[in-house]
Amino acid sequence: MQDGRISGRAPLAALLAAAMAVPAVADRGVPDPVPAPPGARSGTQSLLGRTALLWTSDSWQQLKAFWRRLDALEPGPGGYGAARSAASDSLPLWRIEAHAILEDVRTEAPALGIDSLELDMLLGLVERRMELLTWGSGIPMTRMMPPPVQDQLDDLAVRLEERIDALRALRDRGVLDGEEIRLAFDSLAADAASWVLLTAVRNGTGTTGVLYFQAWPLEADRILSTADSLTGEALRRIRQEGEAWEGQLEETAADLEALREGLRSTLDRLPALLDLLRDLELFGAPEGPDPAGA
Repeated sequence: MQDGRISGRAPLAALLAAAMAVPAVADRGVPDPVPAPPGARSGTQSLLGRTALLWTSDSWQQLKAFWRRLDALEPGPGGYGAARSAASDSLPLWRIEAHAILEDVRTEAPALGIDSLELDMLLGLVERRMELLTWGSGIPMTRMMPPPVQDQLDDLAVRLEERIDALRALRDRGVLDGEEIRLAFDSLAADAASWVLLTAVRNGTGTTGVLYFQAWPLEADRILSTADSLTGEALRRIRQEGEAWEGQLEETAADLEALREGLRSTLDRLPALLDLLRDLELFGAPEGPDPAGA
């Protein structure tokens, strides 16, 4: 994958491999312990440390039921990237419901061991899923330039839904443990990791034009090192060009450092986000309303 486009499942470093280890769930009881990810902050709680609280939290169970309702939606005839889903007319109301549920989760977050960045990443995933199911993945034709890396994020959003469909098919077959579901969740977690990190790139790159048109790798464990390399090269080029950037070096350097800091913060909380994603997809959820009738 030389040009930053999607080409198969990206490998992840030990940090993400540890975070994505799937515990046995066949009996839907307390899962096996999740290894603490290397380099994680001491305050990061494993899924085992949170599970009992999540399972007794009304707001989290409501969020899980809502997430599974999204899982159950089928794409239109053209697939996720091209067409509206059967329930697309209902999704604007669903978005209001999702925000209300997430605000309830945010209120409980300190007791549940969830921090604000994890919730923001989760909200971003929920929002993007509803956008994709409503309008497809194409970038609307406007006079404005699309945000940085938007094409890569659109490709990943489609593939996330396809990964979720694969997991749902396994759940429907009663496959709740073993190598098959481990591999299916690993694929989903790898794409989710890349999606949240590239979202941080998009948000950070918007403040400076230096890296606006840069294609980024989709391997989550390469994104931060790529940011370090690209920002270093950009600053060297600015210094060499001298007068053309007079008065802008300090501001640009601050913007680039803010981008890297945003990536570092996101990477640090990524194992915890993947724990939450594991709970949403692999452990039992309350029954929600039929999506077709919503």
